Amino acid sequence: MLRKHRAYREDDKARISVEDTGPGIDPERMVRLFDPFFTTKESGMGMGLPISQTILASHDGQIWAESEPNRRTVFHIALPLAGAACASELIVGTN
Repeated sequence: MLRKHRAYREDDKARISVEDTGPGIDPERMVRLFDPFFTTKESGMGMGLPISQTILASHDGQIWAESEPNRRTVFHIALPLAGAACASELIVGTN
């Protein structure tokens, strides 16, 4: 279940974090999370996160995850700001 999300500016980057209260991700799976074709779903292709990572990297951005098994997982995205005007448009929020 989605617990909270946040968008904020940190230095010269726009950052987004999304946290859930699910079962977390096992450490053995965390190291392969962004590997193409790695999936834990029967009908999954394992391409969603690798494609996301490639798109973000092409814009000098990053995506990564942190997880605490049996507690939570947090996905983070960071992208460089295009200019000072963008920073004032960021909205901070939590659910």
